[in-house]
Amino acid sequence: MIEGAPDKQPDNGAEAKDAREPNLSRASFASATPEREFFDQFNASGIELSKNSVSFLGVTVPRGKGGQNVPHPSRFEGHKVSEYDLKLMQKISIGLVLNQPVLIEGGSGLGKSQTVEFMAGLLNKESYYANCHDFEPEAIIGSKTVKDGTQTGFGWVDGTVLQAIRHGGVLFLDEYNFMRGDTRGRLHEILDAVLNGKPEIVLTENDGERVPVSKDLRIVVAQNPPGGVYTDREVLDPAQYTRFLVLKEPTEIPEELKLARVLGVIGKEKAFIPKERDYI
Repeated sequence: MIEGAPDKQPDNGAEAKDAREPNLSRASFASATPEREFFDQFNASGIELSKNSVSFLGVTVPRGKGGQNVPHPSRFEGHKVSEYDLKLMQKISIGLVLNQPVLIEGGSGLGKSQTVEFMAGLLNKESYYANCHDFEPEAIIGSKTVKDGTQTGFGWVDGTVLQAIRHGGVLFLDEYNFMRGDTRGRLHEILDAVLNGKPEIVLTENDGERVPVSKDLRIVVAQNPPGGVYTDREVLDPAQYTRFLVLKEPTEIPEELKLARVLGVIGKEKAFIPKERDYI
């Protein structure tokens, strides 16, 4: 257990809000005991869940509309939230609320991708993941495919990025500054249009289709810092950096984070207790 500040006392406004927004575990998972118990763990850990929103250390993010790509709680059985994880979620939440793309730069093993997926599950938002180095361009953007019943005999299958653009949700792009050459040019072109706030993109690969950008799309990218042990990572130009809320994270896993993940810091008997100053 990480000892913290005294319990926060809700004011009358908070009590009224709780009356308007039933606790998520009671409202949405009343008939699903495992899910209810899972989410109940985090209500004592600086994560406050209600029917319509989730608050991460005081940053309140509206919940999504759901969908088939929302991570199910069963994916996070045994998941442990440390003080570092919680504060990272708080910072990511600011970008989600402001609709500002987030760039997380830090070393390997910090749990960047799992943290974003976990947040998407709590927020009832669809989650899309693509590794910019390992995935083929067709898996990231999409490709033509044989399709019966069409005039040309071909159809189009969206890749991960296009699925997120069409349907909304949280798009997580890993190894952002370690893109393959055959991916970089086209993906940057698409993302530039999205990051510049254009309402649609032109999909040249699909005969110039105009794809509306979902208003519910949120983008989080992660990368290792260039230089040092990551000599093959690209240095992003200043114009790209200015489009992101940049989070500079440790290059190595902090010792307290290693320990927290081994011991576990969630649940009623071993909850992480945030300090008053941790809230926004």
